[in-house]
Amino acid sequence: MKLKHLLTLVAACSIAVPAFTRAEDDTPMGKEMDKISKALKAVNRNIENAGQKAANLENIAAAKAACDAAVKYDPVKTKDIPPAGKEKFLIDFQASMSELGKHLDALKAAVEAGKTADAKAIYEKIMAQKKDGHNKFKAD
Repeated sequence: MKLKHLLTLVAACSIAVPAFTRAEDDTPMGKEMDKISKALKAVNRNIENAGQKAANLENIAAAKAACDAAVKYDPVKTKDIPPAGKEKFLIDFQASMSELGKHLDALKAAVEAGKTADAKAIYEKIMAQKKDGHNKFKAD
């Protein structure tokens, strides 16, 4: 009988935990970041396929639009930053998003020119920046 209760508790917790961990993604900025992520994943899947050039350019444009929209919002982590450091935190966030925009422009240029190797290298830079940005700006 105790095992039945334990299994019920474990099942309930496994359902509840994802709901708590995704709270940041339900913000307007989180939704824009999801758009960027999905668009870039699609580009990465098709980056070597010249026949997907138009689709890749469309996905890059969608990522750029979401990047431009996301920069208007403050990260959820902002509320955890002491007032003395909040301004610097927001400036750093906006600089990071601006850098992402530049990388997306470079990725677009590489895809337009058919430079697959360059496009892959730029994509890897974007992924490294994503990891660094999430470490700095995303709430734990």
